[in-house]
Amino acid sequence: MSDERKYLVYGGYVVSQRDDEVHYVSPIQVAGLYGVDREKCIIVNSDRDLGIERGNFIELCPQKDGNYNLEERLKEGSEE
Repeated sequence: MSDERKYLVYGGYVVSQRDDEVHYVSPIQVAGLYGVDREKCIIVNSDRDLGIERGNFIELCPQKDGNYNLEERLKEGSEE
């Protein structure tokens, strides 16, 4: 199963565009918003979890703009 994992998923705080309030988005929620299979995710709960090669994974985290379109995010990442 571990060789099928391809995402590092982080939780974090974002300011909602709807109500200007700060909200915590859990890693599980982030995976759901991106529509990725949780079985393919490594949930990162703290910096201590980062003893792995981050470059081997696609990193997903809460987005301020609310855009969780995975294809768009991957395209943006390749343009940087």
